[in-house]
Amino acid sequence: MRLVRIHAGDDGESRFEEVDLPMVAAGERSATALVPAVSTGFGFIEAREPQDWHPAPRRQLVTVLGGALEIECAGGAVRRFGPGDSFIADDLEGRGHVTRYPDGPVRLQYVLLPHDFEFGSPSKAP
Repeated sequence: MRLVRIHAGDDGESRFEEVDLPMVAAGERSATALVPAVSTGFGFIEAREPQDWHPAPRRQLVTVLGGALEIECAGGAVRRFGPGDSFIADDLEGRGHVTRYPDGPVRLQYVLLPHDFEFGSPSKAP
């Protein structure tokens, strides 16, 4: 399984990368290893103007439950995340990213991650 990770490079600019989470077959289903979490919460964002450049407030796995987000990183790279999509917000330093709400209100789940946890291995974007 692949997840998008937003992280700051050595130059302080945020970038997208994809990380692989190995899957293990278990009968008729497969699953990743358990991911350690510090805590979890839910959020609701009303339709509003984009959030200008900002770093992530904490290291977190974000899952969109309803609505959509568009995230812009350095160089104008944009990714859209809709219901069921998850990403890792890990750009805690530097200029950060821009967040837009193209379809109005958004419902999210946040899973706060330990600082020492590493997701799989980086992979090239397809």
